[in-house]
Amino acid sequence: MNTGEMIHMLRKNKGMSQLELAKNITTRRSIGEVEHGYKDLPYTTMIKIIQRLGISLSNFEEYRQGHQFSADQALINEFESISDTSEVTNLQLKCNK
Repeated sequence: MNTGEMIHMLRKNKGMSQLELAKNITTRRSIGEVEHGYKDLPYTTMIKIIQRLGISLSNFEEYRQGHQFSADQALINEFESISDTSEVTNLQLKCNK
């Protein structure tokens, strides 16, 4: 999976819009161009995007290289990235599905 596809998938899984992902980091248009494979972002910008997606750089690279996370590991990664109580409720809903 290429970087743009990974960003698109992770963004959709988090329920984020391109604008939400880009806010104070880059432009919505840049996110769209990356997701469609038209553009690469600078390394420091990519780090910020990956952090906003709630995944470590090493996990991002591992997943991008085709090493699939188990459903349990994906939930653990999401839990580790929770920043407020409203996100706990969203994660609880996912666990109950």
